[in-house]
Amino acid sequence: MTATDFLKTCRNNRIIVFAAVPFAGAALGSLLAEALPTALARSGFLLTLLHVALWSAIISAPLTLALFWADLIYRRGRLLNREIIKPALLTGALAGAISGAVAQAVYSIDIGSGLLKHVLIRSLCWGIMGAILGWRLSTRVPNLGSLRGTLAGLAGGILGGLGFVLFVSTLPEFLGRMVGVGILGAALGLAIITVEQLFRTATLNVLWGPRETTTLSLGSTPVTIGGGDDHVWLQGLPPKAFLVWTEQGRVLCKDQQTGRQNALKDGSIFTVARVQFQITTTLPSTPAHSTPPPLAPQPKSPVRTMPPPARQTTPKR
Repeated sequence: MTATDFLKTCRNNRIIVFAAVPFAGAALGSLLAEALPTALARSGFLLTLLHVALWSAIISAPLTLALFWADLIYRRGRLLNREIIKPALLTGALAGAISGAVAQAVYSIDIGSGLLKHVLIRSLCWGIMGAILGWRLSTRVPNLGSLRGTLAGLAGGILGGLGFVLFVSTLPEFLGRMVGVGILGAALGLAIITVEQLFRTATLNVLWGPRETTTLSLGSTPVTIGGGDDHVWLQGLPPKAFLVWTEQGRVLCKDQQTGRQNALKDGSIFTVARVQFQITTTLPSTPAHSTPPPLAPQPKSPVRTMPPPARQTTPKR
């Protein structure tokens, strides 16, 4: 296996992408946070609170960007997109600052044993950060939903926080923080995709080529295909050229330029800009009499093709 084939295999594996990329982003954030002057941490309550908030913000900003990039890498999206980079960094910094400030404020209160503060409270505060990041990422991952994204982020943050405490306690100080924060990032990424997969009833499989597939969850929020800030980015198409979603137990696909839409079934295949798409669903098949009108005839340009359901073929094995 060549290096290129290995990278393609890793990119197709959503678990690897959502574990490795956030791990690297969080570890980088930890490395950057080491440059923060430690004098503030010994200068009274308010300055210590500020120090911890800044430290958490510096860690959380690249972690959040890494979570967004993990989603884009898996979907073959554009990484250098200012509409994504700036909001990700701002959201991450805010989430980190809030969780860090809360953690330090609780630490300053005498509420019991050091173990309670060190393990439970710290993990819960990482959970707060995870919940904010999960809520923010739910706007990017199709049909994750804000509630599920928030709960997934909370769970991932708590589990990752426990891992952080473990590695900080067992490894040398600097290495322990970097690995521990990396584990936190991986836990957040894995928790989010796990929750999303648990609630799937239909998927849109993007068949980029041999052994290259991206799987997106379908739901009431349309998955967009186009050349703009779309879930599936295809160069040369207008933004949101096609929409695919589920409605009343059916999978629907709409051509935005013609206004026509089709009802698709399990195994349906269509092509857009030379890329094949396949539907996988556990929803009941659409009765023949309720099938919407077929899509309009295709333009001569090879950029977009959309055969009607009657010409559906089965995928080659």
